[in-house]
Amino acid sequence: KTINNLLEQYSLLTEDQKHKITNYEKLIKAVNKIKELKQNEIDKAEALKMDEIINTLPDSITLDDEQEVLRIKEIYDKLTVNQKIKVSNYSKLKKALETIEHIKKQNETLEKVIKAIEELPKEITMQDEGKVHHADALYIVLDEEYQKRVPNYDKLAQALDIIRSFDVAVKNVVSKIDSISSDLTLEDK
Repeated sequence: KTINNLLEQYSLLTEDQKHKITNYEKLIKAVNKIKELKQNEIDKAEALKMDEIINTLPDSITLDDEQEVLRIKEIYDKLTVNQKIKVSNYSKLKKALETIEHIKKQNETLEKVIKAIEELPKEITMQDEGKVHHADALYIVLDEEYQKRVPNYDKLAQALDIIRSFDVAVKNVVSKIDSISSDLTLEDK
């Protein structure tokens, strides 16, 4: 209030009188400091509101929460840098966003796994090894909860067993070839 009174008194002075005020900069610094303090209080209040909004998020995020999480993120994005700095529970919002993204990726990978397994032929041959390993690689990156949702996993498990048996047969032949002596005779035929 004192600062505002001084500003008002200063504005009533003539230009000649204003030039004689040698400490006007101090008044301006005080005005700016008060503006800064007021803005700081506004920022704190906005950050507190944001904290309260973030606290409405459930602890366990599902895909059903996506719209609400995105709405809250949109509100957060509108805050100033100083207000964002004062938000104490941004990590909860960040985790919710990451969870939504993770769920989406898991669902997308789940669909790819199911399709890759469906596309495996009924009779697995060595030529199908790449397809089988591709389906398995997709399956492995799924969280355990999502692995349980793969309805056709048995088909993949059987295909993997067949590919492994091919590997054993190949290793057996390689081992036998390695055992051939370098001193061959006609009897070794």
